[in-house]
Amino acid sequence: FIIETYSENCSKDLHDVLQIMQRCVDENGLTGHEIKWQKVNEKHYEPYIKVVDTVFDLLEKNRIKMRIFFKSNQYDVLGLSKEKKIKTYQMLYYQFVKHAFGLQYANIDIQQPLRVHLSFDEMPLHNDDKKEFVEKQLLLNQKLEEENYDLYEDGYQETTTGLEFYNLTKKVEWETLNNKDVNVEGRIIGGCLDIISELSGTKYDGTQKFIEKYKDDGIIWYFDNCELNLDATIRVLWKLNELGYFKYTKAIIFGRFGCEESYYGYNNKTCLEDSILNELDIPIIYNADITHKSPCLTIINGSIATVSVKNNQGKIKFKLK
Repeated sequence: FIIETYSENCSKDLHDVLQIMQRCVDENGLTGHEIKWQKVNEKHYEPYIKVVDTVFDLLEKNRIKMRIFFKSNQYDVLGLSKEKKIKTYQMLYYQFVKHAFGLQYANIDIQQPLRVHLSFDEMPLHNDDKKEFVEKQLLLNQKLEEENYDLYEDGYQETTTGLEFYNLTKKVEWETLNNKDVNVEGRIIGGCLDIISELSGTKYDGTQKFIEKYKDDGIIWYFDNCELNLDATIRVLWKLNELGYFKYTKAIIFGRFGCEESYYGYNNKTCLEDSILNELDIPIIYNADITHKSPCLTIINGSIATVSVKNNQGKIKFKLK
């Protein structure tokens, strides 16, 4: 679990809470001990009870909040690379820190910066692994890197409990229209093509302001096509180009299409070849892990992205600036 201070004066609360907890463990003879339930024995039972009572007293007084996560080992995860299996703990910890505290909703007043202090316990990681985790996966050096998965599931799987894992059966292969390798850097933006097509040109469309602001960086678009058939995709891309979406664009990435139907016999590649994009003379990447056909990469909208594709393998490095 993770304990979080939460009040109008968090810095003072953090100091007070640490003093209270330190005094509790000192008075109960637990100084230097890692508090774990598997370490409970007859000698430590009563001191542990007092530590837990102190924590719940702080919770009751609204001095702290507590987040607890449980990892289900009921199912095996299939299709993970050797590296991802090795880094299972780090990836789980990262997702917990990212999603458990509602950080995306915390900075309500944009005039008042949000400051987050991460005070970690002793993680079961060696020096290099811990350094990489803290610096890269938690964005403390403002960098993040994503790479393609090995396998993906084709179609949408029915779920009963919500705990089912992916049915990964097909090999992931990022492709380019010109069959050439890609290495390009720019300001990345995008999302679900179905939704973007509906919002484009309306009063809710801030695309022009965004691309003009970052024109010197160049723009990299990514699109996840969920329900548009291939014929409609060609028309939508023409519309976006007419609206100036692809001005300053250096590359465009498409995920695996959710709908591959066509009245004119198109497949994913010929659809893009016959679209307006083929006239832009920029790299067009498709079948990337940005899709409703899971699993998917995490894309940081508005960041500087370096996108590389080589031998049908894809990688995206992000910089926050």
